[in-house]
Amino acid sequence: MANVILADDHPLFLAALKEAVERAGINVVGAVTRGDELVELADRTEQLDAVLLDLSMPGYDGFKCLELLRASKPKASLIVVSGSDDEADIQRALDLGAVCFVG
Repeated sequence: MANVILADDHPLFLAALKEAVERAGINVVGAVTRGDELVELADRTEQLDAVLLDLSMPGYDGFKCLELLRASKPKASLIVVSGSDDEADIQRALDLGAVCFVG
């Protein structure tokens, strides 16, 4: 079973995403609303397969999280889930190691 962390600053969206991911049979290791919490949790998670994260979060923004997670968890799939449709944001996220960008 895959181990995933979810990160988004909107609690209702985060709860809905968590429910959908768990229904798909994926183990949600944690769901956080701040980028700094995401990085801390990822560092404590031994087997991390994927991270679904937003770009706009307090603490560390999604770009900083991508940079830090790519360095500390190189095998984890980093997936950006964001309402942004800005081409520069999409390209930057991909350049920082996101495997895909879901807008």
